[in-house]
Amino acid sequence: ENLDQPGTMKTFKYDILHIGAPMQPFEFLAKSPLADATGFVDVVKETLQHKKFPNVFGI
Repeated sequence: ENLDQPGTMKTFKYDILHIGAPMQPFEFLAKSPLADATGFVDVVKETLQHKKFPNVFGI
């Protein structure tokens, strides 16, 4: 399901599928000004550039 547009679905062909385990941010990061409400770095998902600090990128 497309979480940006609930109710819509996209299908993709792939040769290999990698599934990562559930993750959570480090406490020091979650409590910093770099984090959003979920505790992760608050970036633009297409560029990974931080939304408030233009010289910060998430990797």
